[in-house]
Amino acid sequence: SSFKSTDTFPKFAVLGIPGALINNKVIVSNVLPDLNGTTGEEMAKEIGIEHVIYLNDFNVNGYSIQSKVLENNIDYIQLNPGVDPEPNTTKGMIGAGTGLGMGYLTKTPAMKYYSVHSSEGGSMDFAPTSELQERYRKFLSDILKVQCPSVEMACCGSSISNIYRFFETIEKVNGDEGIKAEMHQAFGNQDKLTKLNQKIIEYGISNKCLLCKRVVDFFIEIYGSITGNFAISMLPFGGIYLLGGVSSALANYMQSTDIFMKNFVNKAGLNMLLEKIPVYVIINTNLGVSGAAVFARKIIEEGTIEKMC
Repeated sequence: SSFKSTDTFPKFAVLGIPGALINNKVIVSNVLPDLNGTTGEEMAKEIGIEHVIYLNDFNVNGYSIQSKVLENNIDYIQLNPGVDPEPNTTKGMIGAGTGLGMGYLTKTPAMKYYSVHSSEGGSMDFAPTSELQERYRKFLSDILKVQCPSVEMACCGSSISNIYRFFETIEKVNGDEGIKAEMHQAFGNQDKLTKLNQKIIEYGISNKCLLCKRVVDFFIEIYGSITGNFAISMLPFGGIYLLGGVSSALANYMQSTDIFMKNFVNKAGLNMLLEKIPVYVIINTNLGVSGAAVFARKIIEEGTIEKMC
């Protein structure tokens, strides 16, 4: 639809798109398949403005993260208080939500802004660190019909219900009868499963359901291990940021236990190195909008709008 304003008219827009992008073109987006193969320039013509710049919807958060105005207990909480970021060093992003997004930021002292980089690390093979995790990997392989499940398959929003089903089959843990009934009703219905995943988290962190708590603790164990693997590949001494709806829902619970941090630093002799990396959980789930604004300001200051399009 057209913009309606008698006073101002936007020159360009910055849009976060879920999927892989190259040179302002959507290569593949499973969430918005109608945009596959389209460019920001084509979108600009469609909506009647000069320029549209596409950014990966996960990476757009990076432009908020680089900002110095994020507030503790409002925008984020820190899982290892007292560990400070090193200035001008790499920052990492990992986000358990609909999928498992990853990205990173780099900067030199001479640069005003961080550069934000994409990663498809969510497609890495899931590497179990215990016999129980190995059984879970085999379970995922069977139900998802894939030989090598990815870390995204093992640890994202939709994996909560899969972990629940896994524990139902191997352990005799008392579970909430209502959730058990909903699990069977929700099978194959993504909207119902999404709501059920949220309920399992809620019941787990509040101790309303022992089985749900078991699921949440196991999820956090895997999340910590995967995040540690990601961290040793880039050494983000500027901090690693946990994004996504699942991360924010679990933030206070993760802070109250040592499950995440214990698995984060448990890397074959590198624990002392990983202990120097600040770990932040983003609890403000609207940072993407401010990130788009920071990016817009950046390219206006640098005069690089034309190069981006």
